[in-house]
Amino acid sequence: MLTFGSIRPAYWFLIALAVTTWLAIVDRMTGPCTTFSFFYLLPVAATAWFAHRWQASALALFGACAQAWADGTPGTCPSGLSVEAWRWFNHVCVYLAGAVAIHALRRYWQMAHALLGKDELTGLTNHRVFMDHLRTRVRHCISKQMPFVVAFIDLDDFRQINRLHGFDTGDRVLHAVGDALQKVRRPGDVACRVRSDQFVLLSQDASRDGAALALDSLNDELSALPHHLPEVRFTACVVTVADLAVDAHAVMKAAYNGVVDAKYGGKGTVVFRTLSTSTRSRPVDRPH
Repeated sequence: MLTFGSIRPAYWFLIALAVTTWLAIVDRMTGPCTTFSFFYLLPVAATAWFAHRWQASALALFGACAQAWADGTPGTCPSGLSVEAWRWFNHVCVYLAGAVAIHALRRYWQMAHALLGKDELTGLTNHRVFMDHLRTRVRHCISKQMPFVVAFIDLDDFRQINRLHGFDTGDRVLHAVGDALQKVRRPGDVACRVRSDQFVLLSQDASRDGAALALDSLNDELSALPHHLPEVRFTACVVTVADLAVDAHAVMKAAYNGVVDAKYGGKGTVVFRTLSTSTRSRPVDRPH
């Protein structure tokens, strides 16, 4: 689906350049002072928002020159050269200021959006944004017929850590787990804190061995936590999604149920399941 945000910056620049050129030609044909500067500013604003700042600045200069050319038709709107130069200078200042301001606003909006998508305590992706990533991965799985892997991680006896060591220590443990997940995830993987002591790692591919290696690395990172923090262990379920008929909630339900089943068999284990209509889910314990 084509959206404004999916159009490449270079294409935005070319589209805005064509619109500005068309405006200047129409403005010159209809006579000076009939097209407001606002209309020239619109393509500059769009370029500043969706493209790069240098492209918006270049378009601002071009727009100012185009409007000055359009309003400089011989025999109309008589004015001295100094007045024309001053008016052109005003156009340049307004367009450049608008381009820089809108581009800065875009950057602040992106920063605010990124912060809203983060878990405050761990810095990982929050549950809402993670579900968006998961839905996108499911759609990609359906369209490309490519399976993927989700690892659901549940910390063992975390309530006991809060009860024995206090909630401040519990928060430090969660923060440490978040840092460890950031270290072990591969480029393209998405790490998320879904609940108090539950985390999810969305793999970029369908490599179950890659997910298992990431969980081994996570276990090593947690084993190397500072001595003032209590021991942290986890139970996990690695789900390979190979069913093209599932949705994001079905994937999360299968991963969560896998962890629950694994804990009945013994904490500190990793089980593997395949979510498919043709393959039955079979947990396999894998000790840490």
